[in-house]
Amino acid sequence: MKNYIVRVISEQANVIGLACVTTVLVNEACRLHGAYPTACTALGRALTGGTLMASLLKMGQRLALKFEGNGPLKKIIVEADYEGNIRGFVAVPEVDLPPSDENMIDRLIENIRKLPPYTQMLRSGQASESILESIFSGIPYVTLEKHELFYRCTCSRERIEKVLVSLGREELADMIEKQGKADVICEFCRKSYHLGRHELEALLDSLRDQSKP
Repeated sequence: MKNYIVRVISEQANVIGLACVTTVLVNEACRLHGAYPTACTALGRALTGGTLMASLLKMGQRLALKFEGNGPLKKIIVEADYEGNIRGFVAVPEVDLPPSDENMIDRLIENIRKLPPYTQMLRSGQASESILESIFSGIPYVTLEKHELFYRCTCSRERIEKVLVSLGREELADMIEKQGKADVICEFCRKSYHLGRHELEALLDSLRDQSKP
């Protein structure tokens, strides 16, 4: 059986559908890493997810997925591109959960399959706690925490200056000569930072000082 992906698009509304077979490449990845069944399952799902997401890119583009936590697998990294080249690894491939844990995973998957579309649940006013209750149906659980979330950017003038310094002496000197200033807009919060000629020259001087023996 060959690995392959199929892309379709509706004749109306431009709805795209994706489906893929990754059995052979997943088995190859698991063989190369000596992955035990549980680690192999997790790595296989990550590889398949990366394959589907990369198929939405453009020619020549690629993506990387990183799953990291304090569980037994520690970390999974997957890289994939539009052309269908996929690779990945699991940090601790020798992980294999006992049968009871495997059964719980199967129960969770089945509960998720029974759920209505997520958007539909939100529109009906269903709270996140209620959705989790449905996902963990038949599985005892406790709530660990609940806290607020914020859209908060960590950009600062100091970070912008570090970015400019990372350009190097030649590029920074060229910027001073040709533009005499730098206007940087944070991609995350759209905050604008302006550095004039004197500020850029100070950054350039700091680079020169660092290069002195």
